[in-house]
Amino acid sequence: MKYCSECPYVKVMPVYWNPEFEEDDQDIYCSKLNRLVHMKLHSDEIATRNHKHQGKDIPPGDCPLKNPEQ
Repeated sequence: MKYCSECPYVKVMPVYWNPEFEEDDQDIYCSKLNRLVHMKLHSDEIATRNHKHQGKDIPPGDCPLKNPEQ
């Protein structure tokens, strides 16, 4: 698993308006860690929503499912 958005324990939260950047953003919640692991991501920063770019939703250091080679 290279990105949080690929994980079965993750929920990509609903889109909301972020006035700071004047764009629609989303947060990513991990049920394994019981917390938000990414906040204020634009759709092109979420790997499973944009296949042209690498995502910024990389697993955090304390991810129990993180690949050891990462």
